[in-house]
Amino acid sequence: MPIAKNEVYDPYTDTWTTKAEMPTARSQMCANNVNGQIYVTGGLKIVGPASAEPCNKTEAYNPITDTWTTKAEMPYAAFDHSSVVIGDKIYVSPFDDPRYDAKFPIQIYDTLNDTWSLGSFPPTVQSNADAVTILDEGGSELIYIIGGGGYGTFYDLVQIYDPKNDIWSVGDPMPTPRYGLAAVVVNNQIYALGGVAYDDVGGSISGARLSTNERYTPSESDSLLPTPTSTPTSSPIPRSESFSTIVVVAASLTSVAIVGSGLFIYFKKRKR
Repeated sequence: MPIAKNEVYDPYTDTWTTKAEMPTARSQMCANNVNGQIYVTGGLKIVGPASAEPCNKTEAYNPITDTWTTKAEMPYAAFDHSSVVIGDKIYVSPFDDPRYDAKFPIQIYDTLNDTWSLGSFPPTVQSNADAVTILDEGGSELIYIIGGGGYGTFYDLVQIYDPKNDIWSVGDPMPTPRYGLAAVVVNNQIYALGGVAYDDVGGSISGARLSTNERYTPSESDSLLPTPTSTPTSSPIPRSESFSTIVVVAASLTSVAIVGSGLFIYFKKRKR
């Protein structure tokens, strides 16, 4: 059940502090830091004893004053989405919801003017994907949306959005189709970590959690390459492995953060 808790971890003192709760309790939302404020978009909220629905709320948290502010609502409610920041804008990736037979384009939030606008549709709409930004040869940021799926679908897609021109292109497919993965950029290379992949057990399709680590290098050959010591594998139980400064945890939903020159990777469990 979604909750509105807001808790802060201080790695220097190894302590947790409870802060002001979000106005809207929800799960499966996105959070982005823009100019020192944390913006939470979308999510799934409880509306009854056994029902939930997508949320179009945008709420901003000021860590200095420990206060929340309700912002303009998203044009389309979203959950199981991803988001990135370019300048003062948040780009919420396109997503679909098979339960409602609905597909939605990229949504763009201007934090300075508190307004939303819509971008174009990609060739294929991806839910449960992850998104990162990469600098092209001219120094402009492009949005890469990787993987995705759910409800028995597993994508190997790499789709690239140019926010300046509102156009899409398609990159080389990922070696391992999966959703619920985490992606992070180090030295302008994308690392795709963990996630859930197809697993046919006795004729029944299920999701197998992965410890897979694959690298995308746009500046070299524009292809996804498995890291030298990593072989795509599935595991029914969580396990960990390491490569250089990367620790990979098998996960149904994976999140990452850059810590110094390395990555901190953790997983979140939830029911679908």
